[in-house]
Amino acid sequence: GTIDQASLSAVLAGTVTKTYNGNTTASLASNNFTLTGVVGSDDVEVSPTSGTYATANAGTGIGVSVSGLTLTGTAAGNYTLTTTSLSGNIGTINQASLSAVLAGTVTKTYNGNTTASLASNNFTLTGVVGSDDVEVSPTSGTYATANAGTGIGVSVSGLTLTGTAAGNYTLTTTSLSGNIGTIDQAALSITASNAAKVYGQVATLSGFTASGLQNGETIGSVTLTSAGQVATAGVAGSPYAIIASNATGGTFDASNYDITYNDGALVVSPAILTATAATTTKIYGAAVPVLGYSLSGWQNGDQATTTTTGVVVSTTATTASGVGSYLTTASGGTITGAAAANYVLAYATGTLAVNPAALTVTASNASKTYGADITLNGSSGFTVAGLVNGDSVTSVSLSSSGSTATTGVGTYGIAASDAQGSGLANYTIAYVDGVLTVNPAALLVTATNATKTYGNGLTLDGMTGFTAVGLLNSDSVASVTLASSGTAATAGAGSYGIVASNALGSGLGNYTITYVEGTMTVTPRPITVAANDATMTAGSAIPPLTWTIALGNLVNGDTLTGGLATSATSSSTAGRYPILQGTLAASVNYDLTYVPGTLTVRQNNSQTPQEIVTLITASTPTSRFVQTSASSAGVVFDTGSTSGSDTGNGSGASSAAESTGSQATPGEGSDSGCTGGATASASCTATPHPQNTRVGRFLRFSRLQ
Repeated sequence: GTIDQASLSAVLAGTVTKTYNGNTTASLASNNFTLTGVVGSDDVEVSPTSGTYATANAGTGIGVSVSGLTLTGTAAGNYTLTTTSLSGNIGTINQASLSAVLAGTVTKTYNGNTTASLASNNFTLTGVVGSDDVEVSPTSGTYATANAGTGIGVSVSGLTLTGTAAGNYTLTTTSLSGNIGTIDQAALSITASNAAKVYGQVATLSGFTASGLQNGETIGSVTLTSAGQVATAGVAGSPYAIIASNATGGTFDASNYDITYNDGALVVSPAILTATAATTTKIYGAAVPVLGYSLSGWQNGDQATTTTTGVVVSTTATTASGVGSYLTTASGGTITGAAAANYVLAYATGTLAVNPAALTVTASNASKTYGADITLNGSSGFTVAGLVNGDSVTSVSLSSSGSTATTGVGTYGIAASDAQGSGLANYTIAYVDGVLTVNPAALLVTATNATKTYGNGLTLDGMTGFTAVGLLNSDSVASVTLASSGTAATAGAGSYGIVASNALGSGLGNYTITYVEGTMTVTPRPITVAANDATMTAGSAIPPLTWTIALGNLVNGDTLTGGLATSATSSSTAGRYPILQGTLAASVNYDLTYVPGTLTVRQNNSQTPQEIVTLITASTPTSRFVQTSASSAGVVFDTGSTSGSDTGNGSGASSAAESTGSQATPGEGSDSGCTGGATASASCTATPHPQNTRVGRFLRFSRLQ
């Protein structure tokens, strides 16, 4: 029989895998085929064969195609393939491994950082298939240092492959390093800054500019030198080179730079020689002084060899210029001498201060009397010293605490102020006080006259016993001391001064007190001496004639002198004879009133005296009447008697008779002193009338019958 071969259908199965090698050859194994239609466990399979990848590039799911397929196995003859060509996306091409190393030199110019820029030629790859387009992608690396140098370590990481075949490869490492780095020095240009100085100064050179510094670096300092730097460098050599060198410091490192130094220029300009007009003063009214000037700004001791000539100083001030400040101005002139070229002349103003002149205004002295007002005359009551330029003082204000009427005696300042006039703003005015003298007012204190009777003491009343004339301002004299030698009881009759002194009161220090004496009149002490009546017989001796002090009394141990007398003699005929005062006397300190007595001469009653008594009919007699003269003793009165006798002048001479007396103080009887029996009083005991006598209410006239 014919047993036709059974048809088997085959499909690709599994994965056909290889590492990229640059071709499309695919090597399939029997397990890459799945047969359908095999009977039982027949030994039949597709013979392993080479196929073709759809692409040579690495990848998965790559189409694989095979053709010319045959069957193998013990049962292969029993079967036939329905197709000898198959294809399917079962191919996988794995990437090939590449190893890389750094190569060449990585170079840059110093820029202050460690960034390295690598190119593809800085990498060498091992394992590239044929001429595949594959290389390490250019990338940034890192220098081991930022400083300039060679053989510097460079490291890179994160390497990747590029090129059309890059996808077919994988790097064995993505990080590389190697000493392939070179950092060249950067170009740095340092230029000294231009400078200027004035002749005589030492220039401070510190300025420079730098071009080319990297990464914000700085230069700390640069050495700068110049021949023009010293103080003595003159203008003639200007400008002077400023040489820069030796840059250092800061944050830069000179070894990283190729430094170029560039000179600067130092310009020396002339120093300013200043002619300063003098600053001075003058007093208002004085002539303008000669004005000079001073030079400032000399350098290096040049004043020894250099000077100025022709400088003129002027001012607008004159002798008459008022107080104030006036400019002094220098101008003109030239600089001459060895260093003249190093200077230029400048000018500064000065000041002429016109200061106030001294003016003294003195208040004139004045005086017034206490109690008077005074008006101080501000138009004339002063003197001035120091006025110039026709200036004047027309008035000042004058004041004094002593100007009022009530101001006490003393000296008071007269204050001058507020001078008015012309030009006075140009003076410093000193006011000098005058003196207002308040002189004492005249006060006349007069002791009041006083009277007393000898033998009486008197106390002078210092509170009332005076008068004061001239008191002012309610001042008063309260008392004065009064003294008189006539106040004593022993002071004899006469006139004595009453001396006033030591006035006391208010305000009396303001007076010149004149004391005027009063008069102390010591009047004689009135004393009435009455002769005691006596009786004798005709032919007998005159009896002692005695007396009695009828009124008053003797004081201070005084006595009467002398004795009484009578015209009767031992041979007188019977009758009444007056007993006369004779030589009986008191001192001048007494006003002695003598009341005669009667000496009755009895002679055998051959003579009888007749008495005439007349009744006073007046209701109020005003006088006492008494006979006091011994030479006209026709009428006799005995005070206190209420009866009288008529006597007459005896014929015949009086005989010396002893006269004695006694002092008594008789008074008038209760009714004997006043007419009509009225009670005795001062009104009926007035001064005796010289021609009549009174006894009580009776007038008595006696005549010898």
